Amino acid sequence: NILAVINPDSRQILLVSTPRDFYVPLPISNGVPDKLTHAGIYGVDCSMGTLEMLYGIDVDYYFRVNFSGFKKIIDALGGVTVYSPKSFTSVDGLYYFQAGDNVMNGDQALSFARERKAFSDGDRQRGENQMAVIKGVINKALSPKLLTNYTQLLDAVRESMEMTVYLPAAEYESLQVRTATGDITLAQEPVFLQMILQKCYEHSRGRNDSVVKRMRQIHLSVLA
Repeated sequence: NILAVINPDSRQILLVSTPRDFYVPLPISNGVPDKLTHAGIYGVDCSMGTLEMLYGIDVDYYFRVNFSGFKKIIDALGGVTVYSPKSFTSVDGLYYFQAGDNVMNGDQALSFARERKAFSDGDRQRGENQMAVIKGVINKALSPKLLTNYTQLLDAVRESMEMTVYLPAAEYESLQVRTATGDITLAQEPVFLQMILQKCYEHSRGRNDSVVKRMRQIHLSVLA
């Protein structure tokens, strides 16, 4: 249950995590407090409504990804770098994370994001770690290195996530990306993919022949 507030003018994203075991009124509970995590039992709308009531705001859109999809996205990105404020070993003993930057694959990132029993402040630290993973994903997705894993990421994202936010089609109706599997128009894609495809487009314009040649070698070219 992480709220993201995006400011298109400053290009900043504010993330707010709410511990899942907080007792709060649900839209369907007639004012009786219940665990926040129980809102999910009644669907996304109930989760969104609960956070709207808690913070006195409107939640316009949602983004949801399952565990397997989470791992696929991380791996398709070629791993992510995530900052940990503390050193700890996951309770299952499979992974050790050092204080500072950690390069993680999908399994490691999921373990890092789910861990709470290793911390005295439990779910609070888990929320901070989850936001750190999101930051790592965004940083990697908007880097030029994305081009080497583009088609894998596109497949992973399409199969694994659900969202309700799209950017206006008019802004992207003339922009296409050509991949090994065919042309993709940005207006047809959810906002996360639009950000990625737009970044590919920006990195291709005005570049020299060596960059264009490299893009062709990895079966990705961009049409202006």
